[in-house]
Amino acid sequence: MKNDKNILSRLHTLLVTSGLTKSEFAKMINSTHQSFNKYLNDVNDIQKLSLALFRKGYSVHWLYSGKGNPLLEIAEDNGLSQIIKSYDYRIQNKRIEDWINRHYENVIEYEIARDFKRSEIQRIFDEDLDIPYLILKRIENSGCNLHWSLTGEGSQYADNLVGNKLNQEIK
Repeated sequence: MKNDKNILSRLHTLLVTSGLTKSEFAKMINSTHQSFNKYLNDVNDIQKLSLALFRKGYSVHWLYSGKGNPLLEIAEDNGLSQIIKSYDYRIQNKRIEDWINRHYENVIEYEIARDFKRSEIQRIFDEDLDIPYLILKRIENSGCNLHWSLTGEGSQYADNLVGNKLNQEIK
């Protein structure tokens, strides 16, 4: 699957420091022992597991970056718990699909420059799947604001070079 090895290491750290067996930890996060093993062995994309960990009070920011505390503190939450509770990947996918359709030329330009494959995204839309984390990052790098894609709030454009350029072109 090619999840970041540091993320997998931190996932293993969560397991070890919990004092639970793999089966107990998997059950605690509403997973099966077999599925949890697939995450640990880099077979499954960690995105779905990260949502389960967040719901149990673990910091997704720490899981992905290694910064901060592995346990989510209420002050760090910044409304993420409400977003997670109401998360519907179909709504996010629809917003992203609409965004890509509106900025088709830019996405093609980005695809050529950064090896961003629209076919991967189209398969996800056609098969009604969650968008894996790494593809979400590519979409963000092509100018789409992921917070907007989740909540529908704020600017559609990421606060990065490409997003700022698109935002200026629209004005």
